[in-house]
Amino acid sequence: MNKHHLNDRQLQRYLNRTCSELEFVKSGKHLQVCPSCRNRLNTYLDMESVLEQMPLLAAPPGLQERIMRSVHAAQEEDLPGIREPVYGQRTVPSFVNRWRSELAHGLIAMAATFLFISSGILGKIMSINADNWGEGIQHQVLAIEAVVARISIQLLS
Repeated sequence: MNKHHLNDRQLQRYLNRTCSELEFVKSGKHLQVCPSCRNRLNTYLDMESVLEQMPLLAAPPGLQERIMRSVHAAQEEDLPGIREPVYGQRTVPSFVNRWRSELAHGLIAMAATFLFISSGILGKIMSINADNWGEGIQHQVLAIEAVVARISIQLLS
């Protein structure tokens, strides 16, 4: 059998079945004879089950209405003299509104991604060492959950 152990990416691809059929078979054979890689795979399975058990945060009541009101107010401030297009007519303002809407959505997604990365959540997730898990897994996952909850609350308020 292969002397080389499976790396984390290969284990994740095996677990999610996102690898080719050949890679899947080779990884499966390696996992049958390698207790070290099998333990690491079991750790990923444990982490997946812990993450699935974590509760999802719900948005505060009225959040969608507040966002839509602020978006409509911002659009009216930016384009005060432009009226809505009449059915059947294609006007430049509808294109401009659509373009601005897409730009705003892109900027919001970019800001959320920046916050996710700069807050260190991504680094915490990547720095978790699967070999040393055990009693510390719950503590690390709870710490990550607390950080995600704080950021989510800040983004939703």
